[in-house]
This record gives sequence, structure tokens and C-alpha cells, in this order.
Amino acid sequence: MGEEKPIKKEDSIIIFRIIQEFLSNSLKHSKAKCIFTKICFENEHLYIKVQDNGVGFNMETTTNTSGLINMSSRAQFIKAEYHLKSAEREGTSIELKYNYS
Repeated sequence: MGEEKPIKKEDSIIIFRIIQEFLSNSLKHSKAKCIFTKICFENEHLYIKVQDNGVGFNMETTTNTSGLINMSSRAQFIKAEYHLKSAEREGTSIELKYNYS
């Protein structure tokens, strides 16, 4: 959605890696039947949401695995807002908000 806007090449690679890690985790662990992706080019930022309909996990009892840590640290590196949500039997999602400037 929205009009595509340029993203720094090095940041676009990091965004790709975050999404790739989520998809890899979903395929390995979630038993999802569907993965939904929403990408919106908004005025000030790029908004991405990726969500699966898998088994999910309890965020309070699950230890941070290297994949979860990598997604978060990569988002911090490019100064993007990052939110991970999951609940047992409700799937998992990430939301990423990347400011163009």
C-alpha cells in the first residue's frame, strides 16, 4: 500500500533479514497454515507486519532464542520500532516501523 519510497540499501538488507528470520522461525516451529504480510509505504515511515496462524508461544516463559534476539537487535541497529507478539494457539507476529530519514 502507498507509494513506494527509497530505503537505504544497507537498511533494506537488514529489513529483509528480519523478515527472513521470522519466516524461517515460522516454517520450523509454528505449524502455521498461512503467513500474512502487510507492507505500507506511509508518509514518514515504512510499516511491515508479518503474522502466522501457527501454534504461537508464551512470551513470558519462552527464553529469547538467537533468532528472536537477532530480529530485535537488527531492528535496533536501523533505529526501527519492533514489536513481537505471540500467544499459545494464537500465532506469532512482528511489526516493524522504519523511518525513512
